[in-house]
Amino acid sequence: MEPAWQSRVCAPSEWELNLADVLETVLSQELQDLAQIVDALNTLGSVDPNDQKWTEASFCDEMARLAQGNGLLRRARSGDGGS
Repeated sequence: MEPAWQSRVCAPSEWELNLADVLETVLSQELQDLAQIVDALNTLGSVDPNDQKWTEASFCDEMARLAQGNGLLRRARSGDGGS
């Protein structure tokens, strides 16, 4: 039997697990500004899915991609205004 991954549709990839480890380190520094988080990721040698240094845009895009389809983003229902 495959393990349950909370609300994910599949187990995280090795790249995703590595990103989670680095993010845990970065967020333990209590950084709250996106630019600081991205800078810390780059300082620690983390790279985006295209093997490039992180940018604010690539980080936001990847966080949205990881959340999409994994039950982490609330989808707006018709007529509820999306909030």
